[in-house]
Amino acid sequence: MLKRSALDLQEKLMQTWPGDALDSRGIVRFINSEGTKPPIFWIFNAPHGAKALSRFLGPDQPLIFTRSTTLMFPDAETRTSGAEAFSKHVLPVLKANIDYTELRVGTACEGNKLLSLICVDLQKSGVQIPALYLINCSLVLPALGLPALLIYGDEDPRHDPFRDPSRDAEKEAASKFSIYQRVVLPAQHSKYFTPKNIRAGWDNYEKLLAQLSDKTSVNSETVG
Repeated sequence: MLKRSALDLQEKLMQTWPGDALDSRGIVRFINSEGTKPPIFWIFNAPHGAKALSRFLGPDQPLIFTRSTTLMFPDAETRTSGAEAFSKHVLPVLKANIDYTELRVGTACEGNKLLSLICVDLQKSGVQIPALYLINCSLVLPALGLPALLIYGDEDPRHDPFRDPSRDAEKEAASKFSIYQRVVLPAQHSKYFTPKNIRAGWDNYEKLLAQLSDKTSVNSETVG
């Protein structure tokens, strides 16, 4: 189990976050609980992302979310173990509040590791995840075998493995996801939740879901 001090810290960090608490600590939260659409699950780095996405999606779209483990652990080893333990705290709460027939999931940056761990368990539990929405995915994660939209910023090259000449990111992505699409938005780091970029990203996500429904999707790249 995650050390109590880390859970205490996460609880403190999320005290002012929007939404209603789904667990006793307020670490897993819910916005638009009265909405009629299947809930979306998201891992954010900061509360403004949750506010911006829920505002864009509208009151009929329930949004379940938590905070990533960003800035909580000093090194890669403890970040990994912390994410593994933290996922165990989130999963029971999440499973009790989702539609197993369709769960759209997404995250950015530091949340990618945690989300991948949660998705592995959800898949084993029979949850149907149509496609992932991943911002600044490093591709250093388990092979999930799911479709994915990979969002990067044109002014954020350090977080885009496809712009690293030392890596074969296309091959890496193909080994992690059943299908992927890379989209480059006009964004600096941490600027992915502006109204313009949310709309552009979500439009691409909906297009990917439509292509998957029509079984016509192929690995591709979009800039702009």
